[in-house]
Amino acid sequence: DHARGRFVEAEPAARRAVEIRQRALEAGQVGVTETHLAADLAALAGVLDGQKKYDESEPIYDRVLELFERQLAAGDNSAEYEIAISLNNLAALYANTNRAEQSEPLYRRALAMKEKLLGASHPDVALSLNNLGVLLKSLGRREEAADAYRRALEIFEKTLDADHPKLKAVRANLERLSA
Repeated sequence: DHARGRFVEAEPAARRAVEIRQRALEAGQVGVTETHLAADLAALAGVLDGQKKYDESEPIYDRVLELFERQLAAGDNSAEYEIAISLNNLAALYANTNRAEQSEPLYRRALAMKEKLLGASHPDVALSLNNLGVLLKSLGRREEAADAYRRALEIFEKTLDADHPKLKAVRANLERLSA
């Protein structure tokens, strides 16, 4: 349901998954880690975000970020990408709750992490650039927004089909900015 945008329907299952994972972790169940719990929490936060329940999702995103950062500190380098995603999600929440100034450093940190992990020409980097462009536009920093959109567009043009929705969205963002 979450992947289909049916957030209300997805919420009970997401909450149940977190409860089950939390109990398994507390019981010391073999194979269950904080990384698993963080993933379930991130899914729940996304479901809550989809319903604009930002007061509930924000502390969950904070916890997810804390859990992944703890995993990274413990030597689990795979957590670094999850941190970038978590930063992006938290930045989007800040932007959606009129805290754009708090959002920018998180978007920039997520972007830097993705560039380091995936390379500067990866489509996930382009997504982060587009998100940053949207934020910069909202802050009235049109030239910086245009730069971010142009970089995203360049990446998407090399990696996606010409009619891909993400490519079309970046083009539209850049066109609206130029209008």
